Amino acid sequence: MIFGWEIFRKEKWWIEAPLGPYPYAIKQRKAIVLELVGAWDEAEVLYRENLESARLSQERRLEIESLNRLVQLFQNRGEYRKMGPLLDKAWQICQELEDRKLEAEVLMGQGIWAWRLGRSDEALLKYQQAMAIFQQLEDLPSISRLLNNMGVLYENQGRYQEAIECFERKMALDEGSGNLMGQSSVLINMGICLMHQGDMEGARAFYLRALDIEKHRGDIRRVAVVLSNLGVVCREQCTYEEAGRMWERANDIYSRLGDRRGLSINLNNLGNLAEQRGDLAGALRNYQKAAEIGEDLGDLKQLGIYYANMALTLLRMKDYISAQHRFDQAIELLSRVGAQRYLMETLGRRAELAAETGRPGEAANLVEQAMAIAEKIGNSDRLEYFTSLREGYIRASESHGGG
Repeated sequence: MIFGWEIFRKEKWWIEAPLGPYPYAIKQRKAIVLELVGAWDEAEVLYRENLESARLSQERRLEIESLNRLVQLFQNRGEYRKMGPLLDKAWQICQELEDRKLEAEVLMGQGIWAWRLGRSDEALLKYQQAMAIFQQLEDLPSISRLLNNMGVLYENQGRYQEAIECFERKMALDEGSGNLMGQSSVLINMGICLMHQGDMEGARAFYLRALDIEKHRGDIRRVAVVLSNLGVVCREQCTYEEAGRMWERANDIYSRLGDRRGLSINLNNLGNLAEQRGDLAGALRNYQKAAEIGEDLGDLKQLGIYYANMALTLLRMKDYISAQHRFDQAIELLSRVGAQRYLMETLGRRAELAAETGRPGEAANLVEQAMAIAEKIGNSDRLEYFTSLREGYIRASESHGGG
């Protein structure tokens, strides 16, 4: 007998498929490497081959593993609608196996899927159910991954302190285990938290640390994510040329990867840059391209952001009817997904439209809604700004006879 064959088969390097021994683990590892370096289509082919071989061989745990890999791949590509059927199949299998760890993994996947589709309450419930199981099992690596997802959800809702607590707990676990990818995730997400609270230098420091890790790891998709976020910092600090360079580098990577969600986010960023340069028509084109991808992917949060940016550009172009339509679309989507910070700013911009078109009373009501969010998420600067706006709109409304 050739040495090692029994060992490889026992460790699932090979499985007994209907057409003979099948190199499951070898193909799985190859697919993981292909995914890491951006060859996503090739990785998907291998994951699907493994899924079918595991199914035919009745290797139920390997079937779940392949389903999970495909779910992760589609999440990274922004193809969220493809995740649901795969997660449903995985849930069915783990119920048959009565495996608590697998059940928790699927619950976490269902939570990510719900969050991506804008169902934040459902996502949090799934995360909490998964966390209870992982804690019972004392599964620290899984707890670390789940803390990241919960932190992202809290950050999206403007609950920054809760988000930071999740990220700090995750960092402690990842430093203890030497998990570089996990540490990078924390650095990126902490940077986002600081950026959304106005601390651009703090955000930049976190992003640069994450960039060093991702260059070391060779994960080009995550390099693009960090570059894109650094571009936002540059834009906020009015270094527009540097922002443009960052976004063009990220754009090249997203295009090569076929990462449509990343590409849409970057098109939105390039729209911001065109707007800062006074090219409103160019900005609108980029926002429209981003929105087309967002509509196709069903990415509700990003789509709300794109619609809001389109609306603001249309407002500046004095196309009030189109601007109001896009603002209303954005407010509906951002309300649905609970994106509090973005919703707050969009309500403020929508109030500008109402005031500019002779409706100061409506503007005051919209600003009051923005004030409520600012108070809820603890943003005192924006609360002060919106309070001042509201006073001006109320005075204008009174002088217009309540209009």
